[in-house]
Amino acid sequence: NFNTLRRIQAEDGTVIDEEERFTQLASSEYMLQHLRSVLDAEGREAIEDLPDGIHSGLAKRGEKGLFFSFQAGEEKDKKHFWKYYDLNRKEIIDNRYLISSLIACDKDTPRVVADYEVFKIQEKIIENILKTHQEQRSLQAVPKTVDPAQQVIATTLQGYLNHPDVNRQKATRAIRFLGHPFSSPLVKELKKLHAEFQHSSDIVSFLDNISSMAERYGSIADARIETAPELRREDLRLICFDYICS
Repeated sequence: NFNTLRRIQAEDGTVIDEEERFTQLASSEYMLQHLRSVLDAEGREAIEDLPDGIHSGLAKRGEKGLFFSFQAGEEKDKKHFWKYYDLNRKEIIDNRYLISSLIACDKDTPRVVADYEVFKIQEKIIENILKTHQEQRSLQAVPKTVDPAQQVIATTLQGYLNHPDVNRQKATRAIRFLGHPFSSPLVKELKKLHAEFQHSSDIVSFLDNISSMAERYGSIADARIETAPELRREDLRLICFDYICS
């Protein structure tokens, strides 16, 4: 709309993220509606009884490619990977809204398959999944900014540097430790300690607890960062693939 275009012109970077989230939401809603209609028509058991690795195909004007669906993980943490290899453009697409529009068909749509290099393309898809997942893990593992809570606590400690009960060298090391970007679990632990300090006003105990954090985690590079589990090739399970023929 006009407001979106105006924000893009003003170089508002957040608008891109908002549009991507909206597209993903619309995609999810669209697929859920379609899934409900299929389950109502075919029944859940008929769908669940389908074997892994099945394939089909359909004709789509101007399109030529292969769709792959992979799964990984256990039931509680199952991940789904949808990838479409566009043979015309020689590129991999993972936008689920676009993919769902390519593979959607009626029950009586004629089945069409083509002589594509399935295994060669499948290798490209697997490599893309593993690479993309690793990139996401790397981004999660590197916090970009210092949390405001860290700044508040560092300022608090600075105000106590000349306090007679405070070990100045110990406080300085704690302040230096607080200057590194923290992962979410560390920030959560720090906020809990700060809340206890606000209640007790015991600066010595507060400093001891922060120093203990610094000793346990060492430099921030050694801190335990919450990231997505590592994904290996053998973790991927091929659910199905689909030929798209022009």
